[in-house]
Amino acid sequence: MSNLSLNATRFSFASTWRWATGLLAAGVFAFLYFGASILSKEFSFLGIDDETIHLLGHLSVYGLLAVMVAKALGNRFVLAGVATALIATAEEWHQAIVPGRSAAFDDWLMNNLSIALFLIAARFGPALLRRRLLRKPAIPPAVVAGTE
Repeated sequence: MSNLSLNATRFSFASTWRWATGLLAAGVFAFLYFGASILSKEFSFLGIDDETIHLLGHLSVYGLLAVMVAKALGNRFVLAGVATALIATAEEWHQAIVPGRSAAFDDWLMNNLSIALFLIAARFGPALLRRRLLRKPAIPPAVVAGTE
């Protein structure tokens, strides 16, 4: 009986953690999305133009959102990619119908490319990094140091 309650506790904790991660993702997304116009003015003294800030914003916001959604869904990267791509599409459609705003195919494309790149990096990056760090060097250290 206690084993059943332990499993239920683990499930409850995992479920709570996933919801917390999802809420964090939504909060970060909202902060970056609504703060973009403020941030673009803050970096003007560095010589970074608004177009570069716009590009970096699309890359970072949707890419990070996709990774956070994937983590919230228990590392379901394909599902997270589809869900985040739908959010990006809805956002561009929303801009098309709001007076004073306009939708751009370039923005939609950049959003979806960043989603794909970030999810690929999140899915395969850690394994590639582990493999690279655990690989033995081709040349023994003694030969490199010249101690032979």
